[in-house]
Amino acid sequence: MNRRGRDNPRLIFPLETWFNVPYAIYRPGFADRMTGAMFKRYATIRYLANLKKKNEFQFTLEELERLDGISPRQAHEVNALLSEMRMISVDRRTKPYTYVVYASTEWQSIMPVRSRTKQRHETCLSGPVPVPW
Repeated sequence: MNRRGRDNPRLIFPLETWFNVPYAIYRPGFADRMTGAMFKRYATIRYLANLKKKNEFQFTLEELERLDGISPRQAHEVNALLSEMRMISVDRRTKPYTYVVYASTEWQSIMPVRSRTKQRHETCLSGPVPVPW
Protein backbone atom coordinates (compact mmCIF):
# COMPACT_ATOMS: atom_id res chain seq x y z
CA MET A 1 0.00 0.00 0.00
CA ASN A 2 1.25 3.49 -0.83
CA ARG A 3 2.24 5.54 2.26
CA ARG A 4 1.26 8.85 0.70
CA GLY A 5 -1.76 10.27 -1.01
CA ARG A 6 -5.25 8.90 -1.29
CA ASP A 7 -4.31 5.25 -0.67
CA ASN A 8 -3.39 5.73 2.98
CA PRO A 9 -6.56 5.60 5.15
CA ARG A 10 -4.78 7.15 8.16
CA LEU A 11 -4.28 10.53 6.49
CA ILE A 12 -6.89 13.16 7.28
CA PHE A 13 -5.41 15.47 4.62
CA PRO A 14 -4.72 12.99 1.80
CA LEU A 15 -3.29 15.46 -0.71
CA GLU A 16 -0.47 16.68 1.57
CA THR A 17 2.97 15.13 1.67
CA TRP A 18 3.82 14.58 5.31
CA PHE A 19 6.02 13.08 7.98
CA ASN A 20 3.69 13.97 10.86
CA VAL A 21 3.93 17.64 9.86
CA PRO A 22 3.46 18.85 6.28
CA TYR A 23 6.45 20.00 4.27
CA ALA A 24 4.71 23.36 3.81
CA ILE A 25 5.84 24.29 7.33
CA TYR A 26 9.35 24.92 5.96
CA ARG A 27 8.58 26.80 2.76
CA PRO A 28 6.97 30.08 3.94
CA GLY A 29 9.22 30.31 7.00
CA PHE A 30 6.84 28.98 9.61
CA ALA A 31 9.41 26.69 11.25
CA ASP A 32 12.06 29.37 11.79
CA ARG A 33 9.60 31.58 13.67
CA MET A 34 8.26 28.76 15.84
CA THR A 35 9.73 27.98 19.24
CA GLY A 36 10.70 24.42 20.06
CA ALA A 37 7.62 24.02 22.23
CA MET A 38 5.36 25.23 19.42
CA PHE A 39 6.91 22.78 16.96
CA LYS A 40 6.65 19.88 19.42
CA ARG A 41 3.03 20.67 20.27
CA TYR A 42 2.04 21.00 16.60
CA ALA A 43 3.77 17.71 15.68
CA THR A 44 2.05 15.95 18.61
CA ILE A 45 -1.38 17.30 17.74
CA ARG A 46 -0.88 16.44 14.08
CA TYR A 47 0.20 12.91 15.02
CA LEU A 48 -2.86 12.40 17.25
CA ALA A 49 -5.17 13.69 14.52
CA ASN A 50 -3.68 11.19 12.08
CA LEU A 51 -4.08 8.36 14.61
CA LYS A 52 -7.72 9.25 15.20
CA LYS A 53 -8.25 9.64 11.42
CA LYS A 54 -10.00 13.00 11.75
CA ASN A 55 -8.95 16.60 12.19
CA GLU A 56 -11.03 17.18 15.35
CA PHE A 57 -10.40 15.31 18.59
CA GLN A 58 -10.42 15.77 22.38
CA PHE A 59 -7.42 15.49 24.69
CA THR A 60 -6.51 16.83 28.13
CA LEU A 61 -3.44 18.99 28.74
CA GLU A 62 -2.05 16.36 31.10
CA GLU A 63 -2.27 13.64 28.44
CA LEU A 64 -0.56 15.91 25.92
CA GLU A 65 2.12 16.72 28.49
CA ARG A 66 2.92 13.02 28.79
CA LEU A 67 3.41 12.85 25.02
CA ASP A 68 5.40 16.01 24.28
CA GLY A 69 6.68 17.24 27.66
CA ILE A 70 5.08 20.71 27.51
CA SER A 71 3.67 21.76 30.86
CA PRO A 72 0.00 22.81 31.04
CA ARG A 73 1.05 26.35 32.00
CA GLN A 74 3.20 26.77 28.90
CA ALA A 75 0.66 24.89 26.78
CA HIS A 76 -1.84 27.75 27.04
CA GLU A 77 0.65 30.17 25.47
CA VAL A 78 1.75 27.67 22.83
CA ASN A 79 -1.86 26.83 21.91
CA ALA A 80 -2.68 30.55 21.63
CA LEU A 81 0.27 31.18 19.30
CA LEU A 82 -0.59 28.18 17.11
CA SER A 83 -4.18 29.41 17.00
CA GLU A 84 -2.99 32.87 15.89
CA MET A 85 -1.18 31.24 12.99
CA ARG A 86 -4.35 29.28 12.17
CA MET A 87 -2.53 25.95 12.40
CA ILE A 88 -4.85 24.62 15.10
CA SER A 89 -7.95 25.68 16.96
CA VAL A 90 -8.57 24.92 20.64
CA ASP A 91 -12.06 24.93 22.13
CA ARG A 92 -11.57 25.46 25.87
CA ARG A 93 -15.28 25.33 26.63
CA THR A 94 -15.22 21.53 26.45
CA LYS A 95 -13.57 19.23 28.95
CA PRO A 96 -11.25 17.75 27.75
CA TYR A 97 -10.29 20.46 25.26
CA THR A 98 -11.29 19.97 21.62
CA TYR A 99 -8.47 20.44 19.12
CA VAL A 100 -9.00 21.09 15.41
CA VAL A 101 -6.06 20.77 12.99
CA TYR A 102 -6.16 22.85 9.81
CA ALA A 103 -4.65 22.04 6.42
CA SER A 104 -1.56 23.99 5.41
CA THR A 105 -3.56 25.91 2.81
CA GLU A 106 -5.53 27.59 5.63
CA TRP A 107 -2.53 28.81 7.63
CA GLN A 108 -1.99 32.54 8.09
CA SER A 109 0.79 33.92 5.90
CA ILE A 110 1.62 36.70 8.38
CA MET A 111 3.43 35.22 11.35
CA PRO A 112 3.99 36.96 14.69
CA VAL A 113 7.66 37.77 15.26
CA ARG A 114 8.53 36.79 18.83
CA SER A 115 12.19 37.81 18.87
CA ARG A 116 12.99 40.48 21.49
CA THR A 117 16.69 40.61 20.65
CA LYS A 118 15.94 41.67 17.09
CA GLN A 119 13.68 44.48 18.30
CA ARG A 120 16.32 45.69 20.79
CA HIS A 121 18.99 45.58 18.08
CA GLU A 122 16.85 47.65 15.70
CA THR A 123 16.20 50.33 18.34
CA CYS A 124 19.92 50.55 19.16
CA LEU A 125 20.81 51.10 15.51
CA SER A 126 18.17 53.75 14.97
CA GLY A 127 20.24 56.31 16.93
CA PRO A 128 19.01 59.44 18.66
CA VAL A 129 15.70 60.98 17.77
CA PRO A 130 16.16 64.27 15.82
CA VAL A 131 14.92 67.40 17.56
CA PRO A 132 12.40 69.31 15.42
CA TRP A 133 13.78 72.85 16.19
